[in-house]
Amino acid sequence: MISWALWLFLATLIRTLMSAHRILYPRMLLIGITSAVLIQMTAWCVTWRFWPWASTRVMPFIIVAGAGFMIGSCFLDLTTEVHLLPWTASVAGSTAQPGAGLMTVALLSGLVLTAGVSASLTAVVIPLLKRAHVIDVPENRSLHQRPVPRGGGLAIVLAVSLTAWVAGLVALHRFGAGAVVARLDIALIGLTTVLAFALVGLAEDLLSLAVRTRLILQLALGAGLGIAVCSVLEASLWWAPVVSMGTAVLVNATNFMDGANGLACGHAVATSLWYVLVATVAPLPGLGLVMISVAGASLGFLPFNAPRARVFLGDSGSYALGGAWAFAVTVCLAQGVAVEAAVAPLLVLLTDTGYTLWMRMRTGRRWYEPHKLHVYQRLVSAGWPHWASALLVTLAAV
Repeated sequence: MISWALWLFLATLIRTLMSAHRILYPRMLLIGITSAVLIQMTAWCVTWRFWPWASTRVMPFIIVAGAGFMIGSCFLDLTTEVHLLPWTASVAGSTAQPGAGLMTVALLSGLVLTAGVSASLTAVVIPLLKRAHVIDVPENRSLHQRPVPRGGGLAIVLAVSLTAWVAGLVALHRFGAGAVVARLDIALIGLTTVLAFALVGLAEDLLSLAVRTRLILQLALGAGLGIAVCSVLEASLWWAPVVSMGTAVLVNATNFMDGANGLACGHAVATSLWYVLVATVAPLPGLGLVMISVAGASLGFLPFNAPRARVFLGDSGSYALGGAWAFAVTVCLAQGVAVEAAVAPLLVLLTDTGYTLWMRMRTGRRWYEPHKLHVYQRLVSAGWPHWASALLVTLAAV
């Protein structure tokens, strides 16, 4: 799946470079190639480690099929001028300002398409996770009674990366680098942040990293996010440490709240759509592209996670969502959006997590140890169904 996403990305990249009258900025090409290499390395390492049979039987087929798709799509685009995903130009940005009707159609099309990709990838990921024995076994703090595969958040990350990359690059070769490069700079930062945190979460799912190691990685990635956003938006770099700490808080809060069926994904749909609205009204170029992809990917994953969970997000998914919220808040505040609008849908996560941690530290217990003191956990333990607790959190975010 990761390799297929890479081939689709390379197909659009090659088609962009084949347009002699287009200019692809060097930093965008560097970021794209680096991300592509990281994705391919991750795909091969995971396949070799957990599914040796796939490295000799499945991977060659994927590579051949992907290469055929890449050549065919480029040929089709050059000979018939049939463009991939034409709706993406409005989301990524263009010189011509689309009307409200066109923008609405573009956003809805992106939402539905990403949801379909996410649902398809999730259906494929579940048996692979079972085969690799990446299973969440019930413990004292768990709200489920049977083992469930975890790590399904990889499907969300792949769906976001696939659709957003293609959207941005198609808009690039249709409207030129000068028209969309500023928007894509922000979008590339968002995609890189989501992917980086997903990889940290995947390492936690597979290797169970130490608390200190996780915190250091979160702070480092948060600092990178702060430096990147401040550099692109010409804000003071002194804000980078603040962004670093805020990112760690949001990532951990999202992870702590991912304990009931449908809660994290339901909240993610509402939150990302909120940021799409903010990006449209403000406007904030690039933010809407990433957030509509996150909304669609979370929506496609939701039926597999609620009302009965067939797969859990895992740390790879919750970390990716937390990184997405940190990116959205950072961009909003750097562009002068009111604080209450920038953090509104996240207050429910921060309030629940903050109150729970305060209670634990007040009683002398370690804040990072598993527990069942969150409000949503108490509601489920008191007899509420998972979907009702998840719906309450989602409505509170709105």
